[in-house]
Amino acid sequence: MWSRQHADLALAETPLQWGNAPFPLFSPLVLGLLLLAPSASAQGTERVLIVGDSWAEFTWVFGSLDRALDRAGHGDKIAVGDVTALGGTTAEQWVTPAYQALITSELAAYPTIDVIHLSLGGNDFLGAWNASMTSAQEQVLFDGIADDIEATVQFIHGIDPNIQIVVNGYDYVNFDELRVTDPWTLLIWFLLGTPTSTRINQAMFDSSATMYARLANDPTVHFINHAGLMQWVFGYPSQGIAPRTTALPGNEPSGYRPALGGIPTLPSPPEAMLDAIHLNRRGYDAVTLHCTYYFYDAWFDANP
Repeated sequence: MWSRQHADLALAETPLQWGNAPFPLFSPLVLGLLLLAPSASAQGTERVLIVGDSWAEFTWVFGSLDRALDRAGHGDKIAVGDVTALGGTTAEQWVTPAYQALITSELAAYPTIDVIHLSLGGNDFLGAWNASMTSAQEQVLFDGIADDIEATVQFIHGIDPNIQIVVNGYDYVNFDELRVTDPWTLLIWFLLGTPTSTRINQAMFDSSATMYARLANDPTVHFINHAGLMQWVFGYPSQGIAPRTTALPGNEPSGYRPALGGIPTLPSPPEAMLDAIHLNRRGYDAVTLHCTYYFYDAWFDANP
């Protein structure tokens, strides 16, 4: 069993990223990374299907999950995501027949897959949420996102009721600093209603918590909360905060208890970011190591 000590050490020693430059959201460079960068070349048995949005696609492109599994002693298991990890997609899209067909075809192509690594809801949130919303208005949005994610889970279980689903949460965005140097990021921030980090961090977490509560009684669904993880891994150098000194996000190996980690009044540190919304390679390495500690290691120990 991979210990908490091993997980802490691995998170602290994640490989160097491709760079810390605050690239514009969906810039040609970011899109080039997604379209042209080689995916992981690990050899092994396909056991995980990565499904969802740009957080799923960066995880696939950077080969982060394969590296995390290898560091935990499961290098003979690999992930697949070239067809189903699609940047820019929404939970609403994944309930349509065209996107569901992608999941069906990949599970048929790789019958050894027993885990879905699912990242959805972020684009639905960013495309509709505004800092001026009331609590009631927010809840309508959050319920709609949860409806679509729940429908995707039900669809997958209609194919295989025993397949495990890891719902991969998000970490804090960073509009505070990155909007200063990038006009596109500044525009997105204005369209979101100029939220403070405190406001958007809480709203994103509340959206995830709505979905978590909806599916909490399903023993095949495993929620991994990363809110505040980047602050723990990187610290926040410009704020004088050292790595591994803030609170880790609230998770438990059995029974999920949602809690914001880090310092919720701050964003994720620039050192972890590719742009205001996406992490760099080292950031996604930390996310997948976090998932490995809370789910993948124990699952693959029990199901080699």
